Amino acid sequence: MRKTIISKAAAAAALLMALASPMAHADSFEEKDGVSYFLSDSTRTAEAVGTTRASGHVSIASTVSVEVPDPQDPQKKITKTYTVTRVSGFGGKGISSVSIPGTVTHISRYAFQSCTELKSVSLPAALSELGSSAFSGCTSLGQVSIPAGCIVGSYAFSGCTSLTAATSVGVDSIGSSAFMGCISLTQGINLPRKSGAGIYSQCTSLKQKPITEHGIPDRTFEGCTSLQVSEIRMLDGAKIGAGAFSGCKAITEIYIDGAPVGVGAFDACTSLAKVELGERVSRVGEAAFYRCPLKTVVCYASVPPVAYNEGLAASAFSSLHYSSATLYVPANWMSVYAATQPWKNFFSIKALTAGVDATRADSPKVVARKGRVMVTGVGTAEMVEVLDMSGRLVARATAAALSRRTLPAGPHLVRCRSLTAKVVL
Repeated sequence: MRKTIISKAAAAAALLMALASPMAHADSFEEKDGVSYFLSDSTRTAEAVGTTRASGHVSIASTVSVEVPDPQDPQKKITKTYTVTRVSGFGGKGISSVSIPGTVTHISRYAFQSCTELKSVSLPAALSELGSSAFSGCTSLGQVSIPAGCIVGSYAFSGCTSLTAATSVGVDSIGSSAFMGCISLTQGINLPRKSGAGIYSQCTSLKQKPITEHGIPDRTFEGCTSLQVSEIRMLDGAKIGAGAFSGCKAITEIYIDGAPVGVGAFDACTSLAKVELGERVSRVGEAAFYRCPLKTVVCYASVPPVAYNEGLAASAFSSLHYSSATLYVPANWMSVYAATQPWKNFFSIKALTAGVDATRADSPKVVARKGRVMVTGVGTAEMVEVLDMSGRLVARATAAALSRRTLPAGPHLVRCRSLTAKVVL
């Protein structure tokens, strides 16, 4: 027999009544598969909560209907229907799968924490918030697709050691350590603008960096020993956080542009032999490349990046780098580097091609013709930026779109990947 539910305001009175009358209303409506529903009369919504009997496959209802006495005529019954919008309280239960209805917008923190038998879950498109540690410790969970616009809480999937793929077309934000310790994860979701620290920390099977131009928070890929990344390009104002790639032993060389490099960002990348810093890198934090076997350091900037902390007398590089690595800088600025800490400490300083056109050998090529800029050697969908000589953004478009666009006359800087080239239109 179904039990009816009274409002939370009357819950205390209902419990007292239950001692005197078997007909009293309880404060939950229990389904057969071990789910209780707590109702809100003010919003006509319900929260699904797991009971001790929840096990195996659990199906959460989208609506709950209960019969209650008619306030106008106590001898009659009326039906109230509540929409299920929240889920909580399944933590530690022996469930193997769960069906969450499309009406659910919130999954509470710890909702499914340590459900070690949970193998699959389908998150509804309407889900707007996934609470902290909601699925942490679900060691059997294999894959998850997170709906667009969702807010993912801290530690949401941490310790999901069987999770191989997390996908999404775009979440709104991700909290700290959301996927920390997911040692089987090979595919992660792209980092949104609002991202916490350590999101993919210790994801030892992750090989490709989830795309981001908005910055890489502290410790994001710490200990991702299989991660393979060779290029990092950031939007202006973004940064690479402290320890962001520390312990990424599979990285052998890296090109960085558009962002300052945080303290210890690449510490203990024990295969990293070559570092290239683009023109927009203005600062490199202390110990950024500590315990890296650097052999080549390339700086394309005419102004040496700040890479030395005077107060701590600490450098981005170690004393071993100064004797074992060769520093390459623009020819016209060799004397400046040779007089600036810590760059002057390199025993071997050699010249790149002079001026702003000093680029990597694999850089794209730029052709300017009739007021238009054409970039070759890149995909048609790759983004290209055009700036005036003061650094103000004139255009940002795909290579294909830019080739059809007429730009103002005069000298400009074109940026794409590692390329920063000067053109005159």
